Amino acid sequence: MKVLQKRWTHRCLCMVFIFSIIAFLIQHDTLFTLHKLRSRRANNEQVLVISRKYLVEPNSSIVSTTYITDNTNITQYIDGPPEWMQFRKDALAVFILSAIGSNQTSKRGYRKEIFLNGWEARKHRWVDKKCCVWWQTNRISSYYKPSSLYWKRSGNLPATQYTCPIKGPLINVLGVKLEFGRSKCPRDRTLYQKVEIPLQHANESIGLCSKIVYGNIDAKLLVDWMEFYREMNVDKVFMFTYNLTRQVETILDYYSSIGFLERRLYDYPWKAAGAMTRQIGRKTPSVWQDEQVTVFDCAQRLQGYTYVAIIDLDEFLLPRKHKNIIHMMRFLTKLYPTAAGFSFKSFIFVKDWEPVMSNKSDIYKYQRRTPALYTREKNIIIRQRIETGSLHTHEFLPKSGYNKTIVGEDIAAINHYRKCYSDYTSVCQNKSQQFEDTNILEVAKRFEHRTIKFDHLLGL
Repeated sequence: MKVLQKRWTHRCLCMVFIFSIIAFLIQHDTLFTLHKLRSRRANNEQVLVISRKYLVEPNSSIVSTTYITDNTNITQYIDGPPEWMQFRKDALAVFILSAIGSNQTSKRGYRKEIFLNGWEARKHRWVDKKCCVWWQTNRISSYYKPSSLYWKRSGNLPATQYTCPIKGPLINVLGVKLEFGRSKCPRDRTLYQKVEIPLQHANESIGLCSKIVYGNIDAKLLVDWMEFYREMNVDKVFMFTYNLTRQVETILDYYSSIGFLERRLYDYPWKAAGAMTRQIGRKTPSVWQDEQVTVFDCAQRLQGYTYVAIIDLDEFLLPRKHKNIIHMMRFLTKLYPTAAGFSFKSFIFVKDWEPVMSNKSDIYKYQRRTPALYTREKNIIIRQRIETGSLHTHEFLPKSGYNKTIVGEDIAAINHYRKCYSDYTSVCQNKSQQFEDTNILEVAKRFEHRTIKFDHLLGL
């Protein structure tokens, strides 16, 4: 018996020794690779860096490769979050899409705050966290237990917004990161998220957010949508983009070049290896959570505008009594001085119905609509009058002393070009509930000359 015990003890010690050697070799190889990269960077050599799934050249904002998805040429640009440590078991399962600075804070003893917009895995929901802030002086400060907001707090990866108060100027912040409450803030700058600082704009300005634009969308409708809102005196459109076609990228490049459009690269966590299967655009709870992250972002990013709206690319907010949206908002805010936001009904221009013409975008093709429906309403909000984190695609929560105002369709409504809602099939099938409506074409006449160049450039 003693001989057998000695043999087993000897074997166990040998196995431990072998595994230790293997672990050391793996670690040594990793450290050696990192050392080579750092040495080459120190010598100002050009190092090709892998960022998520794209190859990125140093000091370049454009990905050096063109690749194909669903037989469509795709061009990506890099302006997104740092590499997420999605599958490391020892890493904090929080994935930040953006960090937006604010010049206001209600936290005593602090001057500003930073909003972190992203996802928080349910397994780390109740774990203490802290904000790590990297300053220009290479000093790192931290804030323990930042406040957090969730949207409906459902699913394994709910949309989450954290608030990190700071004591110094936002302009002196180089980056911010969330970490376990008891862990040290890392000294690796690449792990920190860049903080964007919104600008303050003139009174009666309006910023519009279209959330995520993705895939092979209708180029004609996109051009008409952009030109419509330019004609409506919208100051800025912001969107996240994901896997767009070259044709769509060309259109968006133009509107970015004239200062009308601002955009950022979108990505979402836990999509690799089937970790959390979902697809952008699908109507599922997990995809709605992904969209809400962009709404959290827009509410803060557009804080410098008087009015903020969340509008999709198939929705046209058409004033019925005013030349543009700014004139309408001037009228509404004077009429309702305690309004925190205004909700608009929708006319559904049903794409299941026979189109009037071809070779045009939907605003020309479909000229019959349903009655005004108060469902999935869209809003224009006055951001300072709503509760932080309460803005959603279809809803918001006014602060105390303010209220939500429903706007009559005689003043304005959303022209929504889509197939019929499943819960409104009876309305769509009722021919007596179909109304001809060409009001938007009067606006289209004012910008049609600007869309002609795209017809020639892109062969639309």
